[in-house]
Amino acid sequence: MLPNDTSWWDVSRVTYPTLHTYLGAGAYTLQVSSQNRNEGILNIPNSVNQEFCIRALLVIDPLLGANNSVHFKAPQNDAGFSWSTWLHHPLPEEADGDSLSFDLVEPRGMSCGNIPGYQEPFDVGTVPGSWNGVDLADGTFAWYFPDLLGEYVLAIRAREWRNGTLIGEVTRDMSLCISSLFAVTGVFEPHAPELFAVNRSSEAGVFRVQTTSAMTLRVIDPLGRTVQEQRLAQGEQLLDLRGHTTGSYALVAVGLDGRRSAHRVMVP
Repeated sequence: MLPNDTSWWDVSRVTYPTLHTYLGAGAYTLQVSSQNRNEGILNIPNSVNQEFCIRALLVIDPLLGANNSVHFKAPQNDAGFSWSTWLHHPLPEEADGDSLSFDLVEPRGMSCGNIPGYQEPFDVGTVPGSWNGVDLADGTFAWYFPDLLGEYVLAIRAREWRNGTLIGEVTRDMSLCISSLFAVTGVFEPHAPELFAVNRSSEAGVFRVQTTSAMTLRVIDPLGRTVQEQRLAQGEQLLDLRGHTTGSYALVAVGLDGRRSAHRVMVP
């Protein structure tokens, strides 16, 4: 278990040490994969059937000398909101004094290949902003005003450069959970009531929606497409999603005053 963990769930770290001797110089790819990813990840279609795979690049070059890989000092769950911007500071550490650069890459899936239908988190329901993405100099990931509550996946690649030559790279594949439960220390912000609540009904694929005011409700599929839209009056009514493909869907409501709320449901 990680010490001083302040997240809302228990977090542990498992280390698998090994020793390997390579036969000679060259560029080598190290990878490890495991099943499965979580169910209902908003930017990965059918995520529960996707493998989790991470890769690193090791370059052995006698002319460049010995090398230590980049190490991220901040754990993956070390993230949160700064006002309306979600931030993760990986705190990269490089022991050899090499130059570092960072970029976003696609997470890996089955057999360490690309994940069909993957989208960057900020391509799935968000407010456009040129600052969405990763800082090329220090690897900080920033996402301005995430719009849909739920779980997302992203991958940050750190590259090491020595004398202008790529000498190694490490990729952090991480999950992030966007929740409405965040606060700014010392600042009071009145919380407006949610526009609606959603619960399962006795029939699979049909949900009971309880609204606090009139609103427009959009149903968004795992690819970010609006597949259903309807006006709802105040009160309780049924939402029938039986005609849609099995998977995770986001319900996004917009009230007459412009307020927004979102929930996630699973269609069996």
